[in-house]
Amino acid sequence: MTMRDLIPWKKRHRRPESVDLMQRNEIQDFFRDAMEDFFSTGWGIAPWLRKEWDMGPAIDISENDKEYRVEVELPGLKKDDLDVTIDNGRLQISGERQTEDKEEKENYLRVERSTGAFSRTIPLPATVNEDEAEAGYKDGVLTVRLPKTPEARGKKIDISTSE
Repeated sequence: MTMRDLIPWKKRHRRPESVDLMQRNEIQDFFRDAMEDFFSTGWGIAPWLRKEWDMGPAIDISENDKEYRVEVELPGLKKDDLDVTIDNGRLQISGERQTEDKEEKENYLRVERSTGAFSRTIPLPATVNEDEAEAGYKDGVLTVRLPKTPEARGKKIDISTSE
């Protein structure tokens, strides 16, 4: 025995000859598929692997001193496919993406565009003036403007100097 044989990281690892290459590939494919199925379920383990429409369309919410702004990505939808309501302090955005007729001659290898109904509910702060809310839709982006109440905007106080 040489000194080199005593160092564990210098040993060469040999695969058993009893498992041929085909069996190893089948085992690796089995485990890869099992892990993808496990992590892509709606269990919240790896939410970044879920499809976009599993939880609804992507939403950006911003605020400035006058209003809140909600922007929703809805590519491929028409204005008539959407419904926006405010009720009991909640903004409800819902709609439905219709299925497209796919040409049967093509073999689809992967389909990621989802179809079907979606709904997103966003709780609103008490400082929203619901009566003056506005919505617009352009280039696949729905923008909802939610003005703040005058009390929420605050009042600027002038500073006087005393000498």
